[in-house]
Amino acid sequence: MNDTMRRSLAVGTAVLALALAAPAFAGGVRSRSGGPGTLGTEVPFDSREAEQYYQVYLPTDTPEALRIRDGIQRLHAVHEGAIALADAGARSADPRVRELARTVRDDHARLDWTLRRYFETSRFERTGPAFQTARQEALAAAREVQEAQGPDLDAAFLARTAELLDRAAADVDALVPQAREARRQVLTSHLERERKRLRAHVAAARARTAPAADDAG
Repeated sequence: MNDTMRRSLAVGTAVLALALAAPAFAGGVRSRSGGPGTLGTEVPFDSREAEQYYQVYLPTDTPEALRIRDGIQRLHAVHEGAIALADAGARSADPRVRELARTVRDDHARLDWTLRRYFETSRFERTGPAFQTARQEALAAAREVQEAQGPDLDAAFLARTAELLDRAAADVDALVPQAREARRQVLTSHLERERKRLRAHVAAARARTAPAADDAG
């Protein structure tokens, strides 16, 4: 084997090794089976290692990224508003309303904890104008429930909860394809869970409202 052939073989081997060792970042194809940083390893898709692996090289300042940032900031504000609404609804004399309030609070506390972790790993700012506007609206709804008493409390809690979370579910519907197109797999997975819980809470709040309306008639 002459020197030229030896050099060509060495270069080809190095390129192949690099291709096998390097993870596929933004713009490439990623699979669940190839674990972060090591070929052939598997980690939970929503683990911190996966979050860091998938998010570290994604941009945070493109128009697309900024739209996603504003969307999840609004979602973060919705979580805070839903928790405040649930705390106010927990004063209800109706055990069914109290149960719904407890479920809403627990679910949104968990969802927000996960979203806060995503803010950290994605390097997105957690608060900003989008968050502040959404937070003011959500907390205004919570104050209305806090000031209500008796049957008015139940009606206000159920109505404001359904309204807040229905709007949030619509926002998530718009965010999911954006996150998927941007190859933000961890965020897409989280948003899919968010959408299910939001829709479930809206349905539960409206189901609680219907019997009360029938009784009043």
